[in-house]
Amino acid sequence: MKKKELKDEKSATMSRRTFLKTTGGVTAGLMGASLFDSVGTPFLFAQTKEPIKVAYLDVLSGIFAGQGVAQIKGVKVAEKNINAQGGIMERPLKVFYEDTAGKVQDAARIAKRLILEEGIIAIHGETTTGVTAALCKVCKDHGIIHMDYEVDGTSVYKAMHKLAFRLGNDGPTQVRGLAWLVLNKFPQARKWGALVPDYAWGHDCLKDLQEALAKAPAKMDVKAFVHPFGCADFSSYILQIQEYKPDVLVNFTWSGDFVTFLRQQKPYKLYQNTIGLNFGTPITVCMALGNDMEPMWTGLDEGHPSMPPGKKFNEMYQKETGEWVHEDTVAQYYDSLFILKKAIEMAKSTKPADIAEKMEGLEYDGHAGWLKIRPTSHLPLKKAYHVGYLAPMPGWPYWGVKDIVTIPYDKVMVTDQEAKEKWGLPIPFTS
Repeated sequence: MKKKELKDEKSATMSRRTFLKTTGGVTAGLMGASLFDSVGTPFLFAQTKEPIKVAYLDVLSGIFAGQGVAQIKGVKVAEKNINAQGGIMERPLKVFYEDTAGKVQDAARIAKRLILEEGIIAIHGETTTGVTAALCKVCKDHGIIHMDYEVDGTSVYKAMHKLAFRLGNDGPTQVRGLAWLVLNKFPQARKWGALVPDYAWGHDCLKDLQEALAKAPAKMDVKAFVHPFGCADFSSYILQIQEYKPDVLVNFTWSGDFVTFLRQQKPYKLYQNTIGLNFGTPITVCMALGNDMEPMWTGLDEGHPSMPPGKKFNEMYQKETGEWVHEDTVAQYYDSLFILKKAIEMAKSTKPADIAEKMEGLEYDGHAGWLKIRPTSHLPLKKAYHVGYLAPMPGWPYWGVKDIVTIPYDKVMVTDQEAKEKWGLPIPFTS
Protein backbone atom coordinates (compact mmCIF):
# COMPACT_ATOMS: atom_id res chain seq x y z
CA MET A 1 0.00 0.00 0.00
CA LYS A 2 1.29 3.42 -0.90
CA LYS A 3 2.16 5.86 1.91
CA LYS A 4 -0.58 8.34 0.87
CA GLU A 5 -3.26 5.56 0.78
CA LEU A 6 -2.09 4.27 4.19
CA LYS A 7 -2.36 7.79 5.61
CA ASP A 8 -5.85 8.23 4.14
CA GLU A 9 -6.97 4.86 5.56
CA LYS A 10 -5.73 5.77 9.06
CA SER A 11 -7.51 9.13 8.80
CA ALA A 12 -10.75 7.44 7.78
CA THR A 13 -10.42 4.90 10.62
CA MET A 14 -9.93 7.66 13.15
CA SER A 15 -12.99 9.49 11.78
CA ARG A 16 -15.13 6.38 12.18
CA ARG A 17 -13.80 5.77 15.70
CA THR A 18 -14.51 9.37 16.64
CA PHE A 19 -18.05 9.05 15.30
CA LEU A 20 -18.68 5.74 17.10
CA LYS A 21 -17.32 7.11 20.36
CA THR A 22 -19.46 10.23 20.06
CA THR A 23 -22.69 8.38 19.19
CA GLY A 24 -22.33 5.36 21.45
CA GLY A 25 -21.67 2.86 18.69
CA VAL A 26 -24.70 3.46 16.42
CA THR A 27 -24.47 3.39 12.67
CA ALA A 28 -26.59 5.42 10.31
CA GLY A 29 -28.07 2.34 8.71
CA LEU A 30 -29.27 0.73 11.94
CA MET A 31 -32.89 -0.51 11.70
CA GLY A 32 -33.16 1.30 8.39
CA ALA A 33 -33.91 4.50 10.32
CA SER A 34 -32.95 7.98 9.24
CA LEU A 35 -30.72 9.92 11.64
CA PHE A 36 -32.93 12.95 11.28
CA ASP A 37 -36.62 13.63 11.50
CA SER A 38 -38.51 16.02 9.21
CA VAL A 39 -37.08 19.10 10.96
CA GLY A 40 -33.51 17.83 11.21
CA THR A 41 -33.47 16.75 14.87
CA PRO A 42 -30.98 13.91 15.38
CA PHE A 43 -32.13 10.71 17.07
CA LEU A 44 -30.21 7.47 17.68
CA PHE A 45 -31.16 4.11 19.13
CA ALA A 46 -28.83 1.80 21.01
CA GLN A 47 -27.75 -1.01 18.71
CA THR A 48 -28.70 -3.76 21.16
CA LYS A 49 -32.26 -2.56 21.80
CA GLU A 50 -35.13 -4.34 20.07
CA PRO A 51 -38.05 -2.35 18.69
CA ILE A 52 -41.36 -2.21 20.50
CA LYS A 53 -43.87 -3.77 18.12
CA VAL A 54 -47.56 -2.93 17.79
CA ALA A 55 -50.09 -3.41 15.00
CA TYR A 56 -52.85 -1.34 13.42
CA LEU A 57 -55.43 -3.36 11.54
CA ASP A 58 -58.01 -1.56 9.44
CA VAL A 59 -60.16 -1.68 6.31
CA LEU A 60 -57.69 -0.76 3.57
CA SER A 61 -59.54 -2.26 0.58
CA GLY A 62 -63.14 -2.41 -0.58
CA ILE A 63 -65.97 0.11 -0.27
CA PHE A 64 -64.94 1.27 3.23
CA ALA A 65 -61.26 1.68 2.40
CA GLY A 66 -61.37 5.47 2.21
CA GLN A 67 -61.78 5.84 5.95
CA GLY A 68 -59.29 3.13 6.88
CA VAL A 69 -56.55 4.41 4.56
CA ALA A 70 -57.00 7.95 5.88
CA GLN A 71 -56.75 6.80 9.49
CA ILE A 72 -53.63 4.73 8.92
CA LYS A 73 -51.91 7.77 7.40
CA GLY A 74 -52.35 9.48 10.76
CA VAL A 75 -50.71 6.58 12.58
CA LYS A 76 -47.76 6.61 10.20
CA VAL A 77 -47.16 10.29 10.97
CA ALA A 78 -47.36 9.50 14.70
CA GLU A 79 -44.92 6.58 14.34
CA LYS A 80 -42.45 8.78 12.51
CA ASN A 81 -42.72 11.55 15.08
CA ILE A 82 -42.34 9.19 18.04
CA ASN A 83 -39.20 7.67 16.56
CA ALA A 84 -37.88 11.13 15.70
CA GLN A 85 -38.25 12.03 19.39
CA GLY A 86 -36.24 9.02 20.54
CA GLY A 87 -38.80 6.24 20.43
CA ILE A 88 -40.30 4.73 23.57
CA MET A 89 -37.98 4.18 26.54
CA GLU A 90 -35.09 4.77 24.12
CA ARG A 91 -36.28 1.90 21.94
CA PRO A 92 -37.54 2.27 18.38
CA LEU A 93 -41.23 1.80 17.71
CA LYS A 94 -42.27 -0.49 14.85
CA VAL A 95 -45.88 -0.45 13.69
CA PHE A 96 -47.30 -3.19 11.47
CA TYR A 97 -50.12 -2.10 9.14
CA GLU A 98 -52.50 -4.77 7.85
CA ASP A 99 -55.67 -4.82 5.76
CA THR A 100 -58.66 -6.67 7.25
CA ALA A 101 -60.93 -5.85 4.29
CA GLY A 102 -63.61 -5.67 6.98
CA LYS A 103 -63.68 -9.48 7.24
CA VAL A 104 -63.79 -11.09 10.68
CA GLN A 105 -61.96 -14.32 9.82
CA ASP A 106 -59.20 -12.57 7.90
CA ALA A 107 -58.68 -10.07 10.71
CA ALA A 108 -58.43 -12.80 13.36
CA ARG A 109 -55.92 -14.77 11.26
CA ILE A 110 -53.76 -11.70 10.64
CA ALA A 111 -53.81 -10.79 14.32
CA LYS A 112 -52.72 -14.28 15.42
CA ARG A 113 -49.87 -14.29 12.90
CA LEU A 114 -48.57 -10.93 14.10
CA ILE A 115 -48.75 -12.03 17.73
CA LEU A 116 -47.02 -15.38 17.20
CA GLU A 117 -44.50 -14.44 14.50
CA GLU A 118 -43.69 -10.80 15.26
CA GLY A 119 -44.22 -10.61 19.01
CA ILE A 120 -46.47 -7.54 18.96
CA ILE A 121 -47.69 -6.33 22.37
CA ALA A 122 -50.78 -4.38 21.26
CA ILE A 123 -53.35 -4.24 18.47
CA HIS A 124 -55.43 -1.25 17.50
CA GLY A 125 -58.50 -1.89 15.39
CA GLU A 126 -60.74 -1.47 13.67
CA THR A 127 -63.36 0.48 11.76
CA THR A 128 -66.11 -2.17 11.56
CA THR A 129 -67.86 -3.37 14.72
CA GLY A 130 -67.72 -7.12 14.02
CA VAL A 131 -63.98 -7.06 13.34
CA THR A 132 -63.34 -4.95 16.44
CA ALA A 133 -65.04 -7.58 18.61
CA ALA A 134 -63.09 -10.39 16.92
CA LEU A 135 -59.75 -8.62 17.43
CA CYS A 136 -60.66 -7.94 21.04
CA LYS A 137 -61.17 -11.68 21.60
CA VAL A 138 -57.89 -12.64 19.89
CA CYS A 139 -56.03 -10.20 22.11
CA LYS A 140 -57.67 -11.69 25.21
CA ASP A 141 -56.73 -15.23 24.14
CA HIS A 142 -53.09 -14.22 23.69
CA GLY A 143 -52.76 -11.77 26.57
CA ILE A 144 -51.98 -8.56 24.67
CA ILE A 145 -53.46 -5.06 24.64
CA HIS A 146 -56.45 -4.30 22.46
CA MET A 147 -57.54 -0.71 21.94
CA ASP A 148 -59.67 1.19 19.46
CA TYR A 149 -60.11 4.93 19.00
CA GLU A 150 -63.05 4.51 16.65
CA VAL A 151 -66.84 4.50 16.54
CA ASP A 152 -68.34 1.05 17.09
CA GLY A 153 -71.66 -0.47 18.01
CA THR A 154 -72.45 -1.67 21.53
CA SER A 155 -72.02 -5.34 20.57
CA VAL A 156 -68.28 -4.78 21.11
CA TYR A 157 -68.76 -4.42 24.87
CA LYS A 158 -69.36 -8.13 25.55
CA ALA A 159 -65.95 -8.96 24.08
CA MET A 160 -64.02 -6.57 26.31
CA HIS A 161 -61.55 -7.69 28.99
CA LYS A 162 -58.94 -6.27 31.34
CA LEU A 163 -56.50 -5.63 28.48
CA ALA A 164 -59.11 -3.95 26.22
CA PHE A 165 -59.74 -0.20 25.97
CA ARG A 166 -62.28 1.94 24.11
CA LEU A 167 -61.07 5.46 23.33
CA GLY A 168 -63.70 6.80 20.91
CA ASN A 169 -67.35 7.84 21.16
CA ASP A 170 -69.34 4.69 20.46
CA GLY A 171 -72.71 4.43 18.73
CA PRO A 172 -74.98 5.38 21.65
CA THR A 173 -73.09 8.63 22.32
CA GLN A 174 -73.32 9.75 18.71
CA VAL A 175 -76.95 8.71 18.27
CA ARG A 176 -77.98 10.40 21.52
CA GLY A 177 -76.20 13.54 20.37
CA LEU A 178 -78.26 13.64 17.17
CA ALA A 179 -81.50 12.96 19.06
CA TRP A 180 -80.63 15.68 21.61
CA LEU A 181 -80.04 18.17 18.79
CA VAL A 182 -83.38 17.53 17.06
CA LEU A 183 -85.44 17.40 20.27
CA ASN A 184 -83.97 20.72 21.40
CA LYS A 185 -83.60 22.54 18.09
CA PHE A 186 -86.52 21.11 16.08
CA PRO A 187 -89.15 20.08 18.66
CA GLN A 188 -91.89 19.96 16.01
CA ALA A 189 -90.26 16.95 14.25
CA ARG A 190 -92.16 13.68 14.80
CA LYS A 191 -91.50 11.29 11.91
CA TRP A 192 -88.03 9.74 11.77
CA GLY A 193 -86.65 7.71 8.89
CA ALA A 194 -83.43 5.74 9.46
CA LEU A 195 -81.17 4.34 6.74
CA VAL A 196 -79.69 1.23 8.34
CA PRO A 197 -76.94 -1.07 6.98
CA ASP A 198 -77.82 -4.71 7.66
CA TYR A 199 -75.05 -5.71 10.09
CA ALA A 200 -74.08 -5.20 13.73
CA TRP A 201 -73.27 -1.49 13.52
CA GLY A 202 -76.52 -0.53 11.83
CA HIS A 203 -78.77 -2.58 14.10
CA ASP A 204 -76.98 -1.36 17.22
CA CYS A 205 -77.50 2.26 16.16
CA LEU A 206 -81.16 1.70 15.31
CA LYS A 207 -81.79 0.36 18.82
CA ASP A 208 -79.90 3.32 20.29
CA LEU A 209 -82.11 5.72 18.31
CA GLN A 210 -85.34 4.01 19.35
CA GLU A 211 -84.30 4.11 23.01
CA ALA A 212 -83.27 7.78 22.83
CA LEU A 213 -86.55 8.83 21.21
CA ALA A 214 -88.61 6.76 23.63
CA LYS A 215 -87.63 9.33 26.28
CA ALA A 216 -88.90 12.27 24.21
CA PRO A 217 -91.84 14.34 25.58
CA ALA A 218 -93.94 13.58 22.47
CA LYS A 219 -94.44 10.27 20.70
CA MET A 220 -92.02 9.68 17.84
CA ASP A 221 -92.58 7.47 14.81
CA VAL A 222 -89.39 5.66 13.68
CA LYS A 223 -89.26 3.70 10.42
CA ALA A 224 -86.10 1.80 9.46
CA PHE A 225 -84.98 1.27 5.87
CA VAL A 226 -82.57 -1.66 6.16
CA HIS A 227 -80.26 -2.24 3.21
CA PRO A 228 -77.54 -4.84 2.52
CA PHE A 229 -73.86 -4.18 3.13
CA GLY A 230 -72.26 -2.90 -0.08
CA CYS A 231 -75.56 -1.88 -1.66
CA ALA A 232 -75.21 -0.83 -5.31
CA ASP A 233 -78.85 0.12 -5.92
CA PHE A 234 -80.73 2.21 -3.34
CA SER A 235 -83.67 3.00 -5.63
CA SER A 236 -86.25 0.93 -3.75
CA TYR A 237 -85.22 2.43 -0.41
CA ILE A 238 -85.25 5.95 -1.85
CA LEU A 239 -88.81 5.46 -3.11
CA GLN A 240 -89.90 4.09 0.27
CA ILE A 241 -88.37 7.08 2.07
CA GLN A 242 -90.01 9.46 -0.38
CA GLU A 243 -93.39 7.85 0.24
CA TYR A 244 -92.91 7.92 4.03
CA LYS A 245 -92.09 11.66 4.01
CA PRO A 246 -90.02 11.82 7.19
CA ASP A 247 -89.42 15.03 9.12
CA VAL A 248 -85.95 13.67 9.96
CA LEU A 249 -83.74 11.36 7.91
CA VAL A 250 -80.90 9.89 9.93
CA ASN A 251 -78.17 7.91 8.23
CA PHE A 252 -76.12 5.09 9.77
CA THR A 253 -74.60 4.10 6.43
CA TRP A 254 -71.06 5.29 5.78
CA SER A 255 -68.17 5.51 3.34
CA GLY A 256 -68.85 3.99 -0.11
CA ASP A 257 -72.45 3.04 0.65
CA PHE A 258 -73.23 6.59 1.77
CA VAL A 259 -71.70 8.06 -1.39
CA THR A 260 -73.84 5.74 -3.53
CA PHE A 261 -77.01 6.61 -1.62
CA LEU A 262 -76.46 10.37 -1.78
CA ARG A 263 -75.78 10.27 -5.52
CA GLN A 264 -78.82 8.13 -6.29
CA GLN A 265 -81.23 10.17 -4.16
CA LYS A 266 -80.23 13.46 -5.80
CA PRO A 267 -83.08 13.54 -8.38
CA TYR A 268 -85.60 12.83 -5.61
CA LYS A 269 -84.36 15.66 -3.38
CA LEU A 270 -84.88 13.72 -0.15
CA TYR A 271 -83.08 16.36 1.89
CA GLN A 272 -84.95 19.36 0.48
CA ASN A 273 -87.71 19.37 3.14
CA THR A 274 -86.09 17.00 5.61
CA ILE A 275 -83.79 17.48 8.59
CA GLY A 276 -80.78 15.42 7.52
CA LEU A 277 -78.62 13.71 10.14
CA ASN A 278 -75.42 11.68 9.88
CA PHE A 279 -73.82 9.85 12.80
CA GLY A 280 -70.30 11.19 12.16
CA THR A 281 -68.56 13.77 9.99
CA PRO A 282 -68.03 12.05 6.60
CA ILE A 283 -64.98 13.84 5.19
CA THR A 284 -64.24 11.11 2.63
CA VAL A 285 -67.85 11.32 1.47
CA CYS A 286 -67.60 15.11 1.19
CA MET A 287 -64.41 14.71 -0.83
CA ALA A 288 -66.02 12.19 -3.17
CA LEU A 289 -69.16 14.26 -3.79
CA GLY A 290 -67.71 17.77 -3.87
CA ASN A 291 -70.49 20.33 -4.38
CA ASP A 292 -73.02 17.50 -4.78
CA MET A 293 -72.82 16.86 -1.04
CA GLU A 294 -76.04 17.43 0.88
CA PRO A 295 -76.22 19.90 3.79
CA MET A 296 -77.07 18.05 7.01
CA TRP A 297 -76.35 17.88 10.72
CA THR A 298 -73.58 15.53 11.74
CA GLY A 299 -71.84 14.19 14.80
CA LEU A 300 -68.47 15.85 15.19
CA ASP A 301 -65.22 14.65 16.73
CA GLU A 302 -62.73 17.25 17.96
CA GLY A 303 -60.17 16.06 15.44
CA HIS A 304 -62.17 17.67 12.64
CA PRO A 305 -60.49 20.79 11.14
CA SER A 306 -63.58 22.80 12.13
CA MET A 307 -62.74 22.29 15.82
CA PRO A 308 -59.79 24.07 17.53
CA PRO A 309 -57.78 20.90 18.33
CA GLY A 310 -58.46 19.50 14.86
CA LYS A 311 -57.45 22.74 13.18
CA LYS A 312 -54.02 22.60 14.83
CA PHE A 313 -53.68 18.94 13.92
CA ASN A 314 -54.61 19.63 10.30
CA GLU A 315 -51.95 22.35 10.10
CA MET A 316 -49.32 19.95 11.42
CA TYR A 317 -50.58 17.14 9.19
CA GLN A 318 -50.38 19.34 6.09
CA LYS A 319 -46.73 20.13 6.85
CA GLU A 320 -45.99 16.42 7.28
CA THR A 321 -47.95 15.04 4.30
CA GLY A 322 -48.78 17.94 1.99
CA GLU A 323 -52.51 17.28 2.20
CA TRP A 324 -55.55 17.95 4.40
CA VAL A 325 -56.81 15.24 6.73
CA HIS A 326 -59.22 12.90 4.97
CA GLU A 327 -61.22 11.98 8.10
CA ASP A 328 -61.69 13.64 11.49
CA THR A 329 -60.70 10.28 13.02
CA VAL A 330 -57.17 10.72 11.62
CA ALA A 331 -56.35 12.83 14.69
CA GLN A 332 -57.79 10.12 16.93
CA TYR A 333 -55.57 7.47 15.39
CA TYR A 334 -52.57 9.76 15.74
CA ASP A 335 -53.37 10.31 19.43
CA SER A 336 -53.94 6.61 20.06
CA LEU A 337 -50.28 5.78 19.42
CA PHE A 338 -49.16 8.54 21.79
CA ILE A 339 -51.61 7.30 24.43
CA LEU A 340 -50.04 3.84 24.21
CA LYS A 341 -46.59 5.42 24.37
CA LYS A 342 -47.54 7.31 27.53
CA ALA A 343 -48.88 4.14 29.20
CA ILE A 344 -45.72 2.17 28.35
CA GLU A 345 -43.50 4.90 29.73
CA MET A 346 -45.59 5.18 32.89
CA ALA A 347 -45.37 1.40 33.36
CA LYS A 348 -41.65 1.36 32.48
CA SER A 349 -42.47 -1.99 30.95
CA THR A 350 -43.66 -3.56 27.72
CA LYS A 351 -45.62 -6.28 29.49
CA PRO A 352 -49.29 -5.91 28.49
CA ALA A 353 -50.57 -6.38 32.06
CA ASP A 354 -48.30 -3.57 33.30
CA ILE A 355 -49.34 -1.30 30.44
CA ALA A 356 -53.04 -2.00 31.04
CA GLU A 357 -52.68 -1.05 34.70
CA LYS A 358 -51.33 2.37 33.71
CA MET A 359 -53.96 2.89 31.02
CA GLU A 360 -56.68 2.68 33.66
CA GLY A 361 -57.42 6.26 34.67
CA LEU A 362 -54.93 7.66 32.14
CA GLU A 363 -55.66 11.21 30.96
CA TYR A 364 -54.51 12.55 27.61
CA ASP A 365 -55.07 15.95 26.03
CA GLY A 366 -54.26 15.62 22.36
CA HIS A 367 -55.23 16.60 18.84
CA ALA A 368 -58.60 14.87 19.23
CA GLY A 369 -59.30 16.68 22.51
CA TRP A 370 -59.10 15.60 26.15
CA LEU A 371 -60.07 12.17 27.37
CA LYS A 372 -59.76 10.03 30.45
CA ILE A 373 -59.91 6.24 30.35
CA ARG A 374 -62.36 5.17 33.05
CA PRO A 375 -60.63 2.73 35.43
CA THR A 376 -63.51 0.28 35.84
CA SER A 377 -65.07 0.07 32.37
CA HIS A 378 -62.11 1.14 30.17
CA LEU A 379 -64.56 3.41 28.32
CA PRO A 380 -63.71 7.06 27.62
CA LEU A 381 -64.74 10.12 29.57
CA LYS A 382 -64.72 13.39 27.65
CA LYS A 383 -65.69 17.00 28.29
CA ALA A 384 -68.41 17.38 25.65
CA TYR A 385 -69.93 16.03 22.48
CA HIS A 386 -70.47 18.20 19.38
CA VAL A 387 -72.89 18.28 16.48
CA GLY A 388 -72.45 20.63 13.51
CA TYR A 389 -74.00 21.53 10.17
CA LEU A 390 -72.22 20.46 6.98
CA ALA A 391 -71.76 23.27 4.48
CA PRO A 392 -69.25 24.57 1.87
CA MET A 393 -66.25 26.33 3.43
CA PRO A 394 -64.30 28.95 1.41
CA GLY A 395 -60.77 27.75 0.68
CA TRP A 396 -61.40 24.21 1.89
CA PRO A 397 -60.95 21.14 -0.35
CA TYR A 398 -64.19 19.64 1.05
CA TRP A 399 -67.26 20.67 2.99
CA GLY A 400 -66.67 21.66 6.60
CA VAL A 401 -68.91 22.17 9.63
CA LYS A 402 -70.53 25.34 10.94
CA ASP A 403 -73.17 26.14 13.59
CA ILE A 404 -71.47 23.80 16.06
CA VAL A 405 -73.63 22.77 19.02
CA THR A 406 -71.86 21.67 22.22
CA ILE A 407 -73.64 19.02 24.29
CA PRO A 408 -72.55 18.20 27.88
CA TYR A 409 -71.00 14.75 27.84
CA ASP A 410 -73.10 13.46 30.72
CA LYS A 411 -76.19 13.98 28.53
CA VAL A 412 -75.06 11.46 25.93
CA MET A 413 -72.30 9.27 27.38
CA VAL A 414 -72.54 5.55 28.02
CA THR A 415 -72.28 5.06 31.79
CA ASP A 416 -70.47 2.10 33.32
CA GLN A 417 -73.72 0.82 34.80
CA GLU A 418 -75.69 0.78 31.57
CA ALA A 419 -72.74 -0.67 29.65
CA LYS A 420 -72.84 -3.58 32.10
CA GLU A 421 -76.58 -4.00 32.56
CA LYS A 422 -77.80 -3.17 29.05
CA TRP A 423 -74.97 -4.39 26.81
CA GLY A 424 -73.15 -7.00 28.85
CA LEU A 425 -69.84 -5.30 29.56
CA PRO A 426 -68.19 -7.83 31.94
CA ILE A 427 -67.10 -5.47 34.73
CA PRO A 428 -65.33 -5.67 37.02
CA PHE A 429 -62.94 -7.44 34.69
CA THR A 430 -61.54 -10.71 36.02
CA SER A 431 -59.72 -11.79 32.89
